[in-house]
Amino acid sequence: MRQGADEAKVLWEKLIVEKHTIVISEDMLSTIFYIGKDKKKTLEFFKIITKRWTVSTFGKKVMEDAIIS
Repeated sequence: MRQGADEAKVLWEKLIVEKHTIVISEDMLSTIFYIGKDKKKTLEFFKIITKRWTVSTFGKKVMEDAIIS
């Protein structure tokens, strides 16, 4: 098991139990796809998370808002 996996599992359980909104950027999704070895499983994962998570665009406005905040 990878280092930190236990902490990640606890975090996932907390996010689900407390019904937090999970947000992921389009950029992160493309990175996950790029580094993933099993492209078919990665796409299946995307089908699940895009129904349950908020996918944030990563464009100029997002950058400008981040700089201002």
